[in-house]
Amino acid sequence: HFQTISALSNYGWFLQVKGDLDGAEKVLRDVLALDQKAQGPRHPYVGHDMSNLADLLYERQQLDEAERLYRQALDIYAASLPPSHQHVAAALTGLGRIYAERGDTSQVNTLVERAVGIWRKELPEDHWQIARSRAVLGRSLLQEGKYAEAEKEYQAAGKLFNTPVVSEGLKAIAALRADQKKAEDDA
Repeated sequence: HFQTISALSNYGWFLQVKGDLDGAEKVLRDVLALDQKAQGPRHPYVGHDMSNLADLLYERQQLDEAERLYRQALDIYAASLPPSHQHVAAALTGLGRIYAERGDTSQVNTLVERAVGIWRKELPEDHWQIARSRAVLGRSLLQEGKYAEAEKEYQAAGKLFNTPVVSEGLKAIAALRADQKKAEDDA
């Protein structure tokens, strides 16, 4: 039973990557229901399923439900996993992405810095999960106007995780620097 559910979860991820978000959402909701029935509602697999579904819902801009699922996953993890577990870091980063989307930078920094700390204990510095978290932190720092710090995070993330978010962040910092230089030149 576990292998079937795991295969379905992988299929849901495949559909998401392929761009079939409707199909992926149906599969991931089915996986969550199956694991809840097979494992019970507080099992770490259920938390992982919630986090995976929340990732998809974030992509679909269904931020309220995604936030609820990340929080439920974190509650499950708090009761069943060590606080330094990778699933905890993934959910913290996901929750941080939601707060960054909403512009709530104080929450982002706390969550994502904790996630990066967990990732660094478990993974090599050049792992994509660290880069992804650093890109989220860079976005938050950019929103706060901390351009040098944001640039540092984006550059570190861009070495391994060059996505539109990273590219757009670096472009925004370059544009702000150009505007600052022009203002200084005009003064």
